[in-house]
Amino acid sequence: MSDELQNHMNKGMYGTPQINPDERRKYLGTFRERVDVVITFEELNNPESLLDLSQEMSIHPDFRLIINGQVDAASLSKLVKLANDHGIDFTATSDHNLPNDSTDFAVVFCDKTQAIHKEKIDIFECYPKKTENSSHPKHRSLLERLFG
Repeated sequence: MSDELQNHMNKGMYGTPQINPDERRKYLGTFRERVDVVITFEELNNPESLLDLSQEMSIHPDFRLIINGQVDAASLSKLVKLANDHGIDFTATSDHNLPNDSTDFAVVFCDKTQAIHKEKIDIFECYPKKTENSSHPKHRSLLERLFG
């Protein structure tokens, strides 16, 4: 009986214990295993990130978009329009304790209830861009052309 009373008092004083609170804070309220792609604040300024996110939304129309409340108004309106165009449910978090540095997550696109365990979640790791140098053939030197 005393253990139940102690648990009840602890919940009253400290709140209900949460599972992985740091992970949930980092991923804007969801768990890492549910995440499909993320966009950092720095990557959000790149227009290609929204095109790549649009492709992911086409592939997974039943997923959810979570937007960090610290995102600027212009980016927020683009994200909301993109979500509405694809019929994606979205949430804009308003927790001021969320991280908002350039390397922190501005956008999380995730499954609503199930774990998907995707290894690469950064938007530019999922959609790598070809560099200009890789599209041009390498010029061979004179010695390589003569002897090679």
